[in-house]
Amino acid sequence: MNPNPNNTNPNPNNTNPNPNNTNPNPNNTNPNPNNTNPNPNNIEYNKTIKYNQLVKKIRPFDLIAFRGNDFVSDIISKIEYNQLGSGIFSHVGIAVTSEILEYYIINDIMIYLIPNRIYIFESTFSLKLPCYNSGPPDVLTGKRHFGVQIRDLYQVILNYVNNPQTKIAWCPLIDNPFDKSLDKSLDKSLNKSLDELNQMKREFMIKKFLILFKEYEGQSYQYNICCLMASIFPPFRIIRNIRYIILKYINKMFKKSNINIKCKKRQFCSELVANIYIAVNLLPSIINSKNIVPMDFFVSNNNGMSCIFSDVIFIII
Repeated sequence: MNPNPNNTNPNPNNTNPNPNNTNPNPNNTNPNPNNTNPNPNNIEYNKTIKYNQLVKKIRPFDLIAFRGNDFVSDIISKIEYNQLGSGIFSHVGIAVTSEILEYYIINDIMIYLIPNRIYIFESTFSLKLPCYNSGPPDVLTGKRHFGVQIRDLYQVILNYVNNPQTKIAWCPLIDNPFDKSLDKSLDKSLNKSLDELNQMKREFMIKKFLILFKEYEGQSYQYNICCLMASIFPPFRIIRNIRYIILKYINKMFKKSNINIKCKKRQFCSELVANIYIAVNLLPSIINSKNIVPMDFFVSNNNGMSCIFSDVIFIII
């Protein structure tokens, strides 16, 4: 995406904005190496990719963003637009393959993911209603529920593309270590060193992901209205924090009475994704995942978020 589509010169007089020739970036690091613009207003809707091509290019941990056509999606998008200036997407999940989740054990049964198939790990609604088709069930349990689950991405896409008002986009991560393609501009020894470094990153990310997957898979959606409102409206965060303190105190009192209360780790969609990205060092740990909504991944704001994706490409069949 071109941040200056009209190719205008921002400095027509060719004056030097840095007359002392000092380097504002002494380490020569590029905070946005692919020159992408996190401004969602620059998203190109005609940039598309077919699913059979997507399978060859998508990598684990890439973001999948959605815009539904139901009233809940409409409400989320309107609130995002009012608070963040854009409401293009109302739901997010992350891409998963057998490379990072080979199998999962449920009731002592090992369930394997199919190699070369793309799955999406998300917190969503998959219950089947007479008036609403929510798509496929959880591939591990075969059950439908309202909460954290892993589903077949192709089946999810088929359910979405039937309606022209819906959107699904693939957002590839910048410098994803699971992208094993070689840089032809570098010599073999440097490519080998980079591959070894990326291998270490991959092992770290897989380890962290498996911990979080075990922790969150099957958990309920965070449907508490106070927590949902607090995710985008700062004044509600005080109420949410007081609620957590009270619940923590109650749980502590039960433990003193030898009553074990299992805390539920409910997650809404963008909170789940943010937790994973924070755990694998794609986002800074100072970010509070409970304050993140889908469009936060595409705009720079006071939540400490910055764009970590190289592009936004809409998926078609």
